[in-house]
Amino acid sequence: WASQLAELEDTAHGILQRLPDAAYWGLPQCVIHGDYHPANLKYQGNEIVGLFDFDWVGKQPRMVDVADGLIFGCGVRKAPMDAGDIRALTQTFRFDRALLGAFGQGYGAEVEPTAEELRALPDLLRARWLFCRVDAMQRKVAQRERLSYLLEDVGEPLAQITQLEEGLQAGEWLRG
Repeated sequence: WASQLAELEDTAHGILQRLPDAAYWGLPQCVIHGDYHPANLKYQGNEIVGLFDFDWVGKQPRMVDVADGLIFGCGVRKAPMDAGDIRALTQTFRFDRALLGAFGQGYGAEVEPTAEELRALPDLLRARWLFCRVDAMQRKVAQRERLSYLLEDVGEPLAQITQLEEGLQAGEWLRG
């Protein structure tokens, strides 16, 4: 586990170097949900008809909710996401390029991300993925299981974000 923890620490330090506070807070902001995932959405068929849990609402970079939308809406998982099961909700995933494109086309039709937002997106994805695991670990997982939960397949999405980084920054996901 020591090597996995060291890798996560390196990832976190990299995020802080590439996206320091001044750059983060310099990104375009708006009021965001801040906890955008399937457990906080109500669906009727394939349509979102409700949004819940406003504890994290605040003025932040708008790409934070976009990163959450990409993580929870554009990933293929081994098991269905289950809002009542933190392990199922935060299980590892692989981005599906078709889903990324569909999400990007819809988002891009409404908002044109700035060059700074596109440059920051891979690190926002990394940060949000790590936050999902760390937050859930602290609040929803028994103490004796926390480390194994945190480290279980956590690196797979991080590696894929690195593989997709240039395309994400170039806005390829916005064009489908």
